[in-house]
Amino acid sequence: MTASTRKLAVITGASAGIGTAFADFLAKRGFDLMLIARREDRLEEIAGRMRTEHGVEGHDIDTGPLA
Repeated sequence: MTASTRKLAVITGASAGIGTAFADFLAKRGFDLMLIARREDRLEEIAGRMRTEHGVEGHDIDTGPLA
């Protein structure tokens, strides 16, 4: 699949629980991910794991100061 035809999933609350589960579920199916959460350390860890384990692009957005 080329970069222009890949699917992108936006996941809020991606640093824990169901958000992390959805990120893993969609990454396994080839979706690139835009991960949004308040916990920057966990967010970076999860984005890195998705890149390593599933070969998808993971863009992380830390919303900590906005919350």
